[in-house]
Amino acid sequence: MKDSDIVHGLSLSNQRDAAMRELTERYGPRLFQRIKSIVTVDADAQDVYQNALIKALRGIENLKADSSLYSWLYRIASNEALDFLRKRKRTASTPFGKTGDEPQSDGLANSRAAETKGMGASEIEEMLANAIAQLPEQQRKVFKARYFDETPYSQLALTFQKSEGALKANYHHAVQKVTTFVRKHATTSTLS
Repeated sequence: MKDSDIVHGLSLSNQRDAAMRELTERYGPRLFQRIKSIVTVDADAQDVYQNALIKALRGIENLKADSSLYSWLYRIASNEALDFLRKRKRTASTPFGKTGDEPQSDGLANSRAAETKGMGASEIEEMLANAIAQLPEQQRKVFKARYFDETPYSQLALTFQKSEGALKANYHHAVQKVTTFVRKHATTSTLS
């Protein structure tokens, strides 16, 4: 079933269940992983995941024909997770919702942990979102795909129609900019 078939099925009451099953089988694990990277507590992540799916189902008519279904779902899931953190005003200090057993080849996790010590999870997540928002569009897209989804460079090369070397450079520059932003703003935040 193609994404367009899923979208069409979700808009029809007699096909909604099958389309929703297909959507959750295809994208559910990655969406949950994204939410869990922000929320960190399984029970809360499950609630946020369910809320994100409900919001997507209710707003399926807002998906533009030329938009990627996964990107749209990813935005909904991310926003739901961030909204959850804002509402709960968590005080946990797990850097950017990542755990220590996740592979980080770029050293960003280590610098984040040191720079953001003592900050709440919602503050850290907001800082990361602000840092990412400052990136040029291409770097932002590559960073999100590599960092959050761990998309291989070979797949990114097909998606962006760029060489793997160019995408690696984009990611490297994005990581440097995010790290610089976090260091600057974490220091400012802890001083105030």
